[in-house]
Amino acid sequence: TGTVSFTGAASSTFDVGSTSQSLAGLSFLTTGTSSVNTITGAGGALTVTGGNIQIGGGDSTSTSNAQTVDMSGLGTFIYNRSVGSFNVGGTTNFASASTTGSGTLTLAGTSTITAASFNVGGSTTGLNSLNSGTVHLGQTNTINASNLVIGVNKTSGVLDFMPTLVNPTLKIRGTDGVSRAAITVSTTDSGVRGSDGLVDLTSGGAVSSSLDALVSTLLIGHNARNGAAGRESVGTFIMSGGLLDATSIILGRQSAVSGSNSSGNATATLSLNGGTITAGTFTLADKLATATAQLINSTFNLFSGTLNATSIQRGAAGTGAGLNTATINFNWVDGTISNIAGSNQTVSGNTAVSGLTGGLNIVLNNIGNTSGTHTWNVSGTQTASVQSTVTLSGAGGLTKAGT
Repeated sequence: TGTVSFTGAASSTFDVGSTSQSLAGLSFLTTGTSSVNTITGAGGALTVTGGNIQIGGGDSTSTSNAQTVDMSGLGTFIYNRSVGSFNVGGTTNFASASTTGSGTLTLAGTSTITAASFNVGGSTTGLNSLNSGTVHLGQTNTINASNLVIGVNKTSGVLDFMPTLVNPTLKIRGTDGVSRAAITVSTTDSGVRGSDGLVDLTSGGAVSSSLDALVSTLLIGHNARNGAAGRESVGTFIMSGGLLDATSIILGRQSAVSGSNSSGNATATLSLNGGTITAGTFTLADKLATATAQLINSTFNLFSGTLNATSIQRGAAGTGAGLNTATINFNWVDGTISNIAGSNQTVSGNTAVSGLTGGLNIVLNNIGNTSGTHTWNVSGTQTASVQSTVTLSGAGGLTKAGT
């Protein structure tokens, strides 16, 4: 139950064999050097119960850092510290964009991470430095964390599966293992460089994965800049099979900042390929910022599967020069839109002005799937109300189902 520290720049290996080992801490050198570290043991298990995890280094010098940790040869990995943080991403902090920091983690075949926060590319420092983080998930994965952030400020973050897997799984809960987790995919408040966040649970379409997630708020593409020369926040979430159950989903948001200095665009994309998304409130382009003409690009691609929602809505419109400066793409290629059992459904825009500038246009689009079907299901004795600020368009047909 001691600690293991990877302190060198060279390649290092920790082999647990087929045994089960427990550590009070696991650390990696984070100051100005690059390293490749391997933790292995086919049939073996490693449990870490203390300290925070930081994979990806860098400091305030001009030395770039690339740190890699490979657990793909390990049977089981467990990190269990409910007050801890699990961080993957560079931490360089130098006044030059040519100085970079990165962290890359490939998880074990079975991994369970329990922490207060799980961050990929989550460094909030870095003068002009560019930091990035990548986590490749293994076959069976559980993340219990009250807050998950993929990409923040001047960083990029990627969460995906190893491409060679067949039908891998990811389960997400809060730190206690039963409550809902908050997920943010790209958030920024920077005038130097924007943020990029990507959650790709299709691994480029090579596998069919299954997601089991209980979420409070899923926020994709958030810009909180309250200063000059704001940079863009770009967030993307691609889902295959399984269930994403969220209280609220927001695709593109600019926070409620005001004044002549507020700036920065937000781009959000959510794509569903065969699973089910259930959301109490499903919001596209939420412009809380006032006065300035930041742009929001908000895209939802329903390629196949089911979207269950009580409210599908266009978000706040903003004011002044920023009024309705948003582009919304709701591409319905195949699949079903439905109410949540026991609840009525409302679909709404803001105001139908300037060719739906303030409205919501749902496009029945069969691009890439000429035989695509579009079913609007209303279950039980409930109703679905599509308001006059919403337009249904496109070449596809529409089938009403349910009672």
